[in-house]
Amino acid sequence: MSNSKILHLIDSAGMYGAEKVLITLLTAFKDTRHEGILGCIRDADDYIPAVAAEAKRNGIGTVYFTMRRGFNPLGIHTILKFIRDNNIALVHSHGYKPNIFFSSVRRCGFKVITTAHGWSGSTSGLRGRIYQNLDALALRRMDRIVAVSDGVLHDLVAHGIKINKIDVIPNGIVIKSMGSIDIAAVRRQYELDEDDFILGCVGRLEEVKGHRYIIEAMPDILRTIPHCKLLIAGGGPLEHQLLALIEQLGLSTSVKLIGYHEKIEDFISMLDLFVMPSIIEGLPMALLEAMSSCKPVLASAVGGIPTALKSLDSCLLVPPADSHAIAVRIKQLAKDATRLTDLGKQARHVVEEKFSSERMVKQYASIYSALIP
Repeated sequence: MSNSKILHLIDSAGMYGAEKVLITLLTAFKDTRHEGILGCIRDADDYIPAVAAEAKRNGIGTVYFTMRRGFNPLGIHTILKFIRDNNIALVHSHGYKPNIFFSSVRRCGFKVITTAHGWSGSTSGLRGRIYQNLDALALRRMDRIVAVSDGVLHDLVAHGIKINKIDVIPNGIVIKSMGSIDIAAVRRQYELDEDDFILGCVGRLEEVKGHRYIIEAMPDILRTIPHCKLLIAGGGPLEHQLLALIEQLGLSTSVKLIGYHEKIEDFISMLDLFVMPSIIEGLPMALLEAMSSCKPVLASAVGGIPTALKSLDSCLLVPPADSHAIAVRIKQLAKDATRLTDLGKQARHVVEEKFSSERMVKQYASIYSALIP
């Protein structure tokens, strides 16, 4: 076969779940028949996205497409020229902007697959809804669509996407041996006391991640667990709004926004309970990372989260956008340290069995082979 290369295309502003899945795939397929190239869309020549820096650390080839925002025919032409000049047989799109690009052009000699990392309702405002509607139209023109959970599959079908074009491949992570992180040192870094009960969230500060609900639950939690602390790792557009909420509720000494954390394993290691209060999700990588680190998890029953947690304990799931339910469950769980430890060990086992990167990579390889035999 002459055309064998795969271009993975993303417009990225951080190193979040989609980016981690992308790096896992690129690394796993390096030096194989499905070897990929990372294509980064950016709006400035001097901007190096975090995903590109990570690709470089892993020895993965990267190409940049610098273009202005919005509909950009010249930018699309540049991408298409690269595809033609480099014998790209398959483009793997990660995100609605690349999806829309490829729905607007006539494709010759290559196919397009996209991964819906998290979809319906994941945008807000008029502009966001316009992009989502355009994405729904774009998806209908894809050769294949991968949904990261049954929940995402159902959302796609509800928006008119034919089910026979969709494959469900749960996100997977590289299972690492349990390291020897100095948890006491990590806690000291954040001025936490040894007997503090530490809650932690990881995720971009945006509406769909539901951070306000765990923050609103804290006054109730503190009445029962006065030494409880909440740390939220991640940056995003709601930072000032969440800081104002923390100040309004008098939680400045108990709740901290610590920004983007590069060493997420260190952050997770110091937690007593990982909390994911999302309103909408696909199958979040942060959830799998916490489970892989033997941490008990309390999360909203949305997207693929119930599938990941269903074999553990129903007490680990709460309705979305429900601060009272979050507070009640955290107070229950905090009473029994032994139970928390056991739940963490069970969570690690679930990830090893069902959400490994090996399993995910094997399923993607099957799709790639079908599209570029």
